[in-house]
Amino acid sequence: MKNMNRFEQLAMRARHETPPRVDVSHAVIAILETGPGRAGIERASEKPLMWLAAFSSVFASAAAVLAVIRYDAWVYELSQAISWAMQ
Repeated sequence: MKNMNRFEQLAMRARHETPPRVDVSHAVIAILETGPGRAGIERASEKPLMWLAAFSSVFASAAAVLAVIRYDAWVYELSQAISWAMQ
């Protein structure tokens, strides 16, 4: 309870203080005007992850194409077997 009273006193004191005036608009506008590549927004640590994502999507696309081709061949064989059995 002793700490709670102290905390409330600090909170009351903080409510009466005025926050300092800080103007960062010039720095933000400069970053936005230069673009992401030149402003340092694009971090070097993210580039390997972007390359990994690109290679992963290429391999996933190739696997999807192969899966569709194999599925079509399986469906064709199945339809041939069914049509042979129906004759």
